[in-house]
Amino acid sequence: GDRSTTMPYTGITLEDLQLSGANPQTIRWCERWGSESFKKKFPGVEQVEDGSFTVPEDLERPFSPVLSAFTSIGNVRNQDHDNMPTTAWTNINGRLTEFVSTLRGNVERLEVSPINHFLSEVLYSKKAANDYLDTLAEVNGNYKVNSRED
Repeated sequence: GDRSTTMPYTGITLEDLQLSGANPQTIRWCERWGSESFKKKFPGVEQVEDGSFTVPEDLERPFSPVLSAFTSIGNVRNQDHDNMPTTAWTNINGRLTEFVSTLRGNVERLEVSPINHFLSEVLYSKKAANDYLDTLAEVNGNYKVNSRED
């Protein structure tokens, strides 16, 4: 059946996304991430070997304002201000850029959207002993050692 309505949203605007050397196309945060979008934006690309997009020069802040929506909410004193340290944002932006650069396989199989990768592998990583939520809790004065559930 038609899976286009169940595909995840991209969640983050990727300016001039390029898959396997095809003409760059911007995929907006509100567009679906999946084979339907890829076939419209990158006609003829069936197998993805790599990806890239235009990365802003200032990597000490979130390259997409959507990302700070998940990090500003912990600052109860000033919710408009993102307290995530600039070094953390540099790392987060690098990990998202790396995610796009490692896109591989058939366009039908590229189902993990950038926002899902950000949430499940970067912000809430089960692999990391100390994730970025711990960093954020610490700078916001809410961190308690050993407060994470196993």
